[in-house]
Amino acid sequence: MPITQEELEEKQQAALCEIFTQLRIRTGHDFTSYKRATILRGI
Repeated sequence: MPITQEELEEKQQAALCEIFTQLRIRTGHDFTSYKRATILRGI
């Protein structure tokens, strides 16, 4: 069964949250207030 758009978006959001967590742990900087496009451009 193919993944739905909603499921894909949920997985992407969870991955982005994990990236924010790792960045905060490793750098001490909180990126959660950054716009999504800004973060994705940096990645």
